[in-house]
Amino acid sequence: KCERRRCLRIVERSRGCGVCRGCQTQEDCGHCRICLRPPRPGLRRQWKCVQRRCLR
Repeated sequence: KCERRRCLRIVERSRGCGVCRGCQTQEDCGHCRICLRPPRPGLRRQWKCVQRRCLR
């Protein structure tokens, strides 16, 4: 039961608020450490660009 609630919190947190500047930004910046990390074969990028993270 506790694990399920924890998982739901993680999902809610990763969605973002949708109204802050970070959520409104559509494109990656191209110069932060996340954007500059070379892509691994077979894996998609796991983190959002620093400019696109929710500020709330």
